[in-house]
This record gives sequence, C-alpha cells and structure tokens, in this order.
Amino acid sequence: MKHSVLCLSSVLIALISSVCNSSAMALDPPSHDTLAYTHELKPIPQAYQLARATFLPEASKTDFKFSGNTTEGDYNQATSCEDKSKLYTTSNCKYPRAVVAASRCPFLAGYYTECKCLSQFNKTSCTAPYVLGGTSCDGKYEKCVCPATVSLTYANDKCTQYCDGKCIKKSCTPTANQSNCTNGTQNCDNGCGQNTRKCCVACTHKITTKPANSSYTYSSCNDGSGSHQIQTGWKCNPGYHEKNGGCEKDCIANTCSGYTLSACPANATCSSCSKQTTTCGGGATMYKMTGCNSGYHQSGNTCVAHSYTCPSGYQASSSGMISPVSTAKKCSCGATSGTCYKESHSHSYTCPSGYQASSAGMSNPTSTPKKCSCGATSGYCYKESHVHSFTSCPSGFTGFYDYTCSSVGRVQETATITCSCGAKGTCYKQTYSRDNYLDPETTYTCTCCYTQSGFDPTCCWID
Repeated sequence: MKHSVLCLSSVLIALISSVCNSSAMALDPPSHDTLAYTHELKPIPQAYQLARATFLPEASKTDFKFSGNTTEGDYNQATSCEDKSKLYTTSNCKYPRAVVAASRCPFLAGYYTECKCLSQFNKTSCTAPYVLGGTSCDGKYEKCVCPATVSLTYANDKCTQYCDGKCIKKSCTPTANQSNCTNGTQNCDNGCGQNTRKCCVACTHKITTKPANSSYTYSSCNDGSGSHQIQTGWKCNPGYHEKNGGCEKDCIANTCSGYTLSACPANATCSSCSKQTTTCGGGATMYKMTGCNSGYHQSGNTCVAHSYTCPSGYQASSSGMISPVSTAKKCSCGATSGTCYKESHSHSYTCPSGYQASSAGMSNPTSTPKKCSCGATSGYCYKESHVHSFTSCPSGFTGFYDYTCSSVGRVQETATITCSCGAKGTCYKQTYSRDNYLDPETTYTCTCCYTQSGFDPTCCWID
C-alpha cells in the first residue's frame, strides 16, 4: 500500500500539474509548455480549480475532470486525440491553413484536432475588373488581383481594358489589302501577326544603267504607298541614234521631201532622189512625176490617155443640119481634138392659107404638111373640101337668128333645112304684135336690128 500511495502521489502531482496546465492554456493561448506557479501560500484564484484524486488503475475517462465540475464535454478528455494519424501538427497543417490552439490534445504535446483556413481567406468574388487571385483555401481567396496583363505585340494591337494602369484586354483589326498594284501583290503581315494581307510588290527601277548620250524613260507605278515614276528604259538624246547598244551621233539626213513615189508610173516622166537617214544608213530611191507622155494627162500619181467628148448640145456630125455651128471636142484635162456641131436654125412650122391645124367638124377634110420657112415640114394642116348646099328657107324665114334685138311681144319661129351631105341647118322667123304695145301718145326709140333683110323698122323700144 505504501508503494501504491507513492505512485498515486506521483501521478496525482503530475495530473494536477497537467490539468492546471490545460486549464491555463484554455484561457490563454500558451507560449510555452510549463505552468508557472509560486511557493508562497496564497488564496487560490477562481481561475484555478482543484484536481480530483482517483486511483489510477481504477480511473476512467469520465474521472478526469475538475472538482465540482459537472460539464460532460470532452475538453479535458482525450477521445479525439486517440488516433495520431487524424491529428494535426505544425508540420502537416501549413499555409494557408493553421492549427487551432483550442484543439490541442491534452496528453499529446504538439498535436491538434483542428486545422482551419487562416482568417484572411475570406473572399469569394471581386468587383470587375478584379478577379480572385493568389492562394485559395476551401474555395475562398485571400485577395482580389488584376487579371493577367496582355502585351501589345502587333502593329494594330489596341488595348480595350485596363486594370491598375496595366492592359488586360486588347483587340486587333487587320490592315486592309492594297489594290491597284502595278507589279501585282504578295502576302504580307496584316498587322495582327498573320501573313494573310495582300500587299503591292514594291515599285523599283527596271534598269539602273544607260549608255552615254542617252536619257532614262519613265513609267508610272503604284505600289500602295502612292504613284511613282520608275526607270523602265532609255533613249538616245536628240542628235544621236541607237547603234550596237549605244548612242551614235546622227548624220545629216536627206529625206527627199516631195519625192513620194517608190517607182515612176507608166507613161510618165519622173525625177529621182536617194534618201539618206540620220542613222548614217543609205535609203531607197524615191520619185516624183514631172509630166506625162504625149496623148496622156496626169490624174493623181498616174498618167491616163486623153478622152475627147462633145460639149452638151453638140454632136460629132453635122449631117442633116441646115445651119450648123461648130466647137472643138474637149478632154477633161483641157486638151482639144476634133470638131462637134449643133443646129443654129430653129424651125417654125405654120399652116398654109385656108388650112387649119385641126380637122374637127370637117366632113371631108384635105391635108397638107406644116412648113418651116427653111422648107422643113412637120405635122399636117386641114381644110374642108365639101361645101354645104342647103335647101331654101320657107317663105318668111331667114337663115339668121336675131340675137341683138329683144322686144316685148316678139315671137321667134324655126324651120329645118338640109344639105345633100346630110348636114342640117335652121331658118328663123320673127313676128310682132305691135297693136298691143304701140300707143300714139307714147314716145318710142327705134333700134335698128340686124336681120337678113337689113334693117327692121318694127323693132322699137318704149322710152
């Protein structure tokens, strides 16, 4: 029993020390593992409690508690500290986590039952343009940061969004293709890192050397940067000509001005000239007309034979003409040869005395030619060869009709007479009723009326 008491005393002292230690650490996070105590006898503060004494072989987990404490928690019990593989230490609980001091195992120094995220890991979202960044712990982050920056690498890159003065978004618009390229196109950078743009092939001089006494010739070239004049060839300066790839001084030229024919035309007379070029080479012999052979005249650059014709109104013969006049036959070139004629007399045809131009109304006409004073005849003239012989008019009738006298009370009668040829004629008779119209007291003016018998005194007019 003495041994047991000693053992119990040692355990009791250790237990008191351990329990007091645990009680102190629960109040304030420990900075060391040794409990400070005093050798002086002083009243025990309320913060300390007296440990309960229990014989170790008979102790149970529920016996490890403070005297008078009825709390049934496992703060001072080691039920959660039994399996070290499930405990935490500062070695396996690291940033961004840390061991929780209050979860320290009472009988295992340096072991803890809890390992939690540090308090600064409390962010689950950020205000644009910021994003969650840095280390995370259980889906929460310590801070908000700017998104990754982008570099303006290409010529057409433009920043579209900034964060804390740094570019975080950009866009790039490809440069348009070039057009109207004189020398064609080739692939080139589009300003956005792609070799897909069509660019003009650069305008460069086609030639860069030329012979002495010459000048470059130029042409227009467009290569997208504008229009350029590029050297495309050369030509000899005035007074020089090209020869054997160089420029040689000109010779005095003879162009044979006016000599336009390469040969002398037929029936023509010509003069000739030999050309001399400025390039000092011999030229062809050229001709020009000076005239035509006899019987020919010039028409353009040829000689044609004369062709003589009579002027209008003339003919080549005077046959049948009464009084011909003559003139020369003429060529269109003005030359004359031979004679032409025309009639100067103009015929005038008339009918002989007793004849007329028409036979209309004639029962037995005879004809004779119309004659000109020159003796020429043309057409015919006619006269009546039959003379009518009518029967006599009946008594009191005449062969005349009184057209000039018209008297009140006059009556005119007619009678038919015939000729042996069958022709018919008319006889007329006038009668008057004088007693009905003449009054002794009335004054009359008598008009002489023509009748077959001469004057008719019965034809009077009332004044």
